[in-house]
Amino acid sequence: IERTNIFAPQFLTMKKYILSVGLAAILMMPSCKEDPTTTDLLTDGGWNIETLTINPSITINGVVITDYYSQLYDYDKDNILTFYSDGTYTSDEGALKEHPSDPQTKQGNWLLSASEDRITVYVAQDTAVYTLASISEDALTLIYSERDSATQINYSFTAGFTH
Repeated sequence: IERTNIFAPQFLTMKKYILSVGLAAILMMPSCKEDPTTTDLLTDGGWNIETLTINPSITINGVVITDYYSQLYDYDKDNILTFYSDGTYTSDEGALKEHPSDPQTKQGNWLLSASEDRITVYVAQDTAVYTLASISEDALTLIYSERDSATQINYSFTAGFTH
């Protein structure tokens, strides 16, 4: 009777291969962690504006503008918008301010629509409604529409934020 030597090199190699394949399969199994909700994503830290476009274009000093971000002052570009799960938010001025005496933060309330496609922001007596175009763990896109009362033109501002 011929016996198999379990310590033979070919047996150990096969055993290592089987263990490697089994370990790889376990590591590739999907996680049981639930996907984050829109509120979870929105309230997961501060948001910094990275892009801002306007449609239709506007003309400033004879130049047609669609990249409205390029028109922002540096003290507006470094602001941080933070939403909290209790329905409040803060807008932090960042390191730069227009006037040193300006408050560092402004606070207000926010509400996500039941369909999760709109965010209503309340500050003092003002209310603004933003369309939630997209959100992920590291990017947020909001759209705000405004009608120019002088020209009767509806403008759409699309803002892109990152963490």
